[in-house]
Amino acid sequence: MCAACPEIGEAQRRWAGVVRRAKRGGVEAGAVFPVGRAVVCQWWDHALGWEQERIWPARLHRLAGGDAGPEFWWWRAVAREAATFPEVVAVAGALVDPVVAQLVWTDSGGERVRPFSPDGALCRELGRSLGRPWLGEAGAVPDSSALTAWWGALVR
Repeated sequence: MCAACPEIGEAQRRWAGVVRRAKRGGVEAGAVFPVGRAVVCQWWDHALGWEQERIWPARLHRLAGGDAGPEFWWWRAVAREAATFPEVVAVAGALVDPVVAQLVWTDSGGERVRPFSPDGALCRELGRSLGRPWLGEAGAVPDSSALTAWWGALVR
């Protein structure tokens, strides 16, 4: 793994915990990873428009050997999976966390479903766990179709 990006190796180690939590919750880890990946890839596509985003650009440059320079777009395409892997693991972990499920239930209004709120508990928790407390305000959580589908399935 990239010595300049230890967070990627840390995410690989954390994945084992996500798998264990998923199994305890009766969820196939192979099903939760693609949802987490879909959420994060959607964010990746929008991240260049987020003024507050500092983590991914820095990681992308480190993956490119220090500076992607004029090959930025090429590196952005070929290094996406590695650059976003820590966030994919964090989101997948949140999807199988009973505490997060309770936040979703509370945010949803329980029996009376309402849309994501940028200042809701789920947005705050995802932002905190990803080191991006501004995520809800940027519209990342409310605008995520993959996350909305998971939210709806969980509430049902």
